[in-house]
Amino acid sequence: GSEMCIRDSGTEEQTLSAKYVMGSITLMYADASMDDDDASGTDYDGRHMGVSFAVNDDLTISYDISKADKSSATVDEESSSLQASYTMGSMKLSGYQTDTDNPGWDSDAKSDEVTELALNFSF
Repeated sequence: GSEMCIRDSGTEEQTLSAKYVMGSITLMYADASMDDDDASGTDYDGRHMGVSFAVNDDLTISYDISKADKSSATVDEESSSLQASYTMGSMKLSGYQTDTDNPGWDSDAKSDEVTELALNFSF
């Protein structure tokens, strides 16, 4: 898909994405940008790629990476994430681990790691 938006504030935003499904594998790519028309304004560019694999009807595993560029920063913010979900009857167990380097486009910032597990029941 593609989307373009021009705002009154003098910024132009654009998002391009593509998704390809082949059996139990899904590939996804997205590219987004926000351009500030002001010469001293900040521009942002981001790319996201992901793959998911449905092992069977109950178990899905996915992995994605993203990279965000800020025109006023000397480093890019980079993230990677691994996710899994398992469904059995009315129960769903899901979790993810995400690692981010240069959070907030700050090379001095400590890398950010988040891990979460969730158990949901449907009644």
